[in-house]
Amino acid sequence: MTNVISFCVSGENKNYFYNGALTAIKSVKLTNPHMPIVIFYDFLNEFQKSMLSGCKLIRVQTLYKTSHRRRELTDAIWFKFHLDALEGVDKALFLDCDLVVLDSLDEIFKLEGKIVACGRHGRLNKEFVDAEKVKANENIKDSDLLFNTGVICFDRKFWVHEKIKDKVLEILNMYGDSNFKNPDQGVANILAYRYGGFTNLSHRYNYLLDMIDEKPLVVIKNPMGVKAPYHDDDFIRILHWNGAKKPWRFKTRIKYSRNKKSYYSCYKQFANHGSLKELRISVDEK
Repeated sequence: MTNVISFCVSGENKNYFYNGALTAIKSVKLTNPHMPIVIFYDFLNEFQKSMLSGCKLIRVQTLYKTSHRRRELTDAIWFKFHLDALEGVDKALFLDCDLVVLDSLDEIFKLEGKIVACGRHGRLNKEFVDAEKVKANENIKDSDLLFNTGVICFDRKFWVHEKIKDKVLEILNMYGDSNFKNPDQGVANILAYRYGGFTNLSHRYNYLLDMIDEKPLVVIKNPMGVKAPYHDDDFIRILHWNGAKKPWRFKTRIKYSRNKKSYYSCYKQFANHGSLKELRISVDEK
């Protein structure tokens, strides 16, 4: 069985690439050194590609051009559906570029399911403009779990057989891109429920920024020697800076609560590792 960890990377947003993607990838290399890393990319120059040494690079083009509501996102959000480009792979775990991996992710690959992701209770109108249309067509209820696509593991063979790219385009054409508040996330949730739902992963593998104020967590070193939030007798494995507030803007325009400030060190320990510190400073100064 071959499993891979994948990132979807674009060079269009330089801050996102240098301060987000490179840091996230570095965190995987340090905490999961045995795992192959595959980068789906577009719009990277030769220097940017040279920064991704040790990763397999696969160039893809967006499935769908969309005027999505979150301007910081690039068309790389669609790259994760190019599963047919991953020949010989059984499971592909896709990670967003605004997170850090703090521990082993081996447990994720042991879980069965066409899609494995972290589910949360949330009303459909947080994902869709016309939530009633989605309810009626897809038989998804407000009480059903919806997942964040920042951490999503696909059974690659199943989805290639089902022609996932065609299914994605079918959903987008059915509802129109203006109906999706988080385009790839809305599409992925519809796709999952059309095929019987998804395997719910512990929130420790996708701890979102908006969870932080719910219960203050202590940040200490885990058994790997990596700084990580700790609560209920366990460590957070992935800390995800979802939304508009990113850790590389920590000292500039973003105001964080006191709780959120304590989590900056979880990001900084990887961003300042090796040449990334100098690279980040040079980019910010331009």
